[in-house]
This record gives sequence, structure tokens and C-alpha cells, in this order.
Amino acid sequence: MKTSNIKIATLLKLGFGLLALLIVLMGALSFYKTTVATQAFDAVVDNRYPKISALHALNDRIKESARLQRDLLLLSDSDDVKKAALTIASLKNDSSELLVRLSPTFKSEQGIALLRGMEAVRGQYLPLSDRFTSQAASGAQEMAKIVLQAEMAPLEQTYF
Repeated sequence: MKTSNIKIATLLKLGFGLLALLIVLMGALSFYKTTVATQAFDAVVDNRYPKISALHALNDRIKESARLQRDLLLLSDSDDVKKAALTIASLKNDSSELLVRLSPTFKSEQGIALLRGMEAVRGQYLPLSDRFTSQAASGAQEMAKIVLQAEMAPLEQTYF
């Protein structure tokens, strides 16, 4: 059967039917891709962003604590030293609480391994930090400097 023998109305119906079918297929494909994009966006908003935000807050607390520790070497007023030592302790407690809340949110093996690695370094760093803070607060500035430079500085590079 040749297309020249088919009526024009039939050809128009077939053409418009084919266009309608293509429009329906494009709509279905668009709906599917929108669903996939929505799921990916939800994963970022509900899963990844809260973790990243919490890790940034943790990093900020760690850096603030390190800055205050270095300030302890410069402070001469005993009230300022006590205030800085209390703030360091508070930041350490906040960081610990944040890690406790953050820890169960990691599900992938890679994320869990990275978190465990950070906790291992933190386990080495915190006793040194406490020793440094107590020495600096008690006036043993030279001993505190040795702890800071020789023991804490190498760990800070991996911890921060």
C-alpha cells in the first residue's frame, strides 16, 4: 500500500497520533527524570548536608580551641587564663557531644572508616591538649610550648 493511495485525513490522523505518542513518551521520561532528581536532592538535603554542616561546626570548635590554647601562652592575667581554660573545656565537651550525635549517621564503610580514623587521632590529641592546657594555665609556659610544638603540632595536621 502506497502513501499516495491513502487519504489525506488518514495521513493527518496518523501524523498527529504519532506526535501525541511522542509527547506522552517525553512527558513520562520527564516525570521519571524529575523523580530521580528529587530523590538525589532529598539525599543531599536530608543526609549529606547535615553531616557536612556538623563536620564544619566540629572543625570550627577544634580550631577555636587550638587558637585559645595558643592564646594561653600569651595571656598573663590569671582571670583571662581561667576563662580561656574553661572555654577550651567547653569546646571540647561540645565537640564530643557533636561526634556522639554524628557517629550513627554514617552508613557507608568509607564514611565509618574516616570517622574512626578521626576518632583515633582525637583520642591521641585530647590527652595532649589537656596536658598542655593544665601546664599553660599553671604557669609552666616552657613545658607547655614543648608539648605544643613537639607532640601536638604533628597530630594537628591530621586532626584538623
